[in-house]
Amino acid sequence: MVLQEPNYEQEELNYLKMTRRESYDQMEQVRERLIELFHYQKNRLAYRKRTEIAIDIVKQIESEKNFPEANYAFDNGVLTLALTEAIEQAGKHSEA
Repeated sequence: MVLQEPNYEQEELNYLKMTRRESYDQMEQVRERLIELFHYQKNRLAYRKRTEIAIDIVKQIESEKNFPEANYAFDNGVLTLALTEAIEQAGKHSEA
């Protein structure tokens, strides 16, 4: 199981804006600033939304075929069109 830290993108961006300088006189300052910017970008790219994680979980459970009769229940905060489609592709949807 993979745990994901909360998304601190806005806080990181605020920090980068607060610590910005008009010019960098020394190469070490430039290097430190680049490292900060790279960390921000890496964290931004690594963050996955709850719905993306839920879709991956449904796909993994279905590929293992251990619970063929089990149905899914998600709250509206997670249930998106993409997640609904993943569940329906697994043949687990109800006809209204």
